[in-house]
Amino acid sequence: MALHKKLTCLVFLLAFAGAVAAWLTSPFPVARPVTPAPVFNQPLDTSDWKTYRNEELGFAIKLPPRWEGYKIETKRDKQVFGWVEFSKEVEQENVSTNETAKFYLPILIIQVFTDEQWDREMSYGYPRYSLIAKDRGVVYSYITGQEMMPQERQEIKQVIGAFKLINAK
Repeated sequence: MALHKKLTCLVFLLAFAGAVAAWLTSPFPVARPVTPAPVFNQPLDTSDWKTYRNEELGFAIKLPPRWEGYKIETKRDKQVFGWVEFSKEVEQENVSTNETAKFYLPILIIQVFTDEQWDREMSYGYPRYSLIAKDRGVVYSYITGQEMMPQERQEIKQVIGAFKLINAK
C-alpha cells in the first residue's frame, strides 16, 4: 500500500511539472501591464499665449494660440456657481448619407462651485472634477473632454498650471 501512495504522488508531481513546463514554454503571449511612453518630455513655451480673464468668476488663465478659434462660453445654473467651457469646432461625416455635420466638442471646462456645492458633488463618491484652487468659499475645478489629441492634453496641463485667481482679497 505504501508503494501505491508513492506511485500516486510521483505521477501527480510529474503531471504538475509537465503543466508548469508547458505553461512556461507556451507560444501565447502573457498579458503584461503597458506603461505608456510620455508624449512630451519638455514643457511647452507659453510666452506667446494670450490671457483669458473671467472677472465674473474670478480667474485668469493663458490659452495657446491654437485655441484662438475655440468657442468660449460662460454658463450658470442652480447646481453650480458657474463654469466656462472651451470647445473646438469639429466635422463629422455621416457614412450613410455622406453629409458632413459641424459641432462643438468640449476640450476643457473650468467649473466654479461654492464650498457647499463642492462638498455635495464630492459626496457622490465618484469625483468627476479635479481641484484647481479654493478661495473664500469658492472652489475652482476642471474637467476635460473625452476626445482629445495628445497635444491638447499637454496644453491643458499648461493652461491649468497658469491658473490665477483675480479679485482675490
